[in-house]
Amino acid sequence: METGKIKWYSPTKGVGAIAPDVGGQDVFLHSSHTADIPPWALKRLERVAYERRDARTGPFAVKVRVLDPLSRPPRQRATHAPPEPDSCNHTSRAPSP
Repeated sequence: METGKIKWYSPTKGVGAIAPDVGGQDVFLHSSHTADIPPWALKRLERVAYERRDARTGPFAVKVRVLDPLSRPPRQRATHAPPEPDSCNHTSRAPSP
């Protein structure tokens, strides 16, 4: 497997390019060849490992996986606890007829 960094990636189009660590021509990246990575999760400059394939239009990557995720806080679900009965400053209104 070869390694490189994501040079650019468009999650809306699902395409991008990888700059190989060994140098040379950029490698085309398509979201259909990312192994269990959601398209929105790929970020610029992330290190990836991939298998290189050659086509008439140039090299492309298959079996792409992230090696070192960029430091970003993990996604957390929002938890909203109901307010304490004493702390609620709402006034109740009767529905208008």
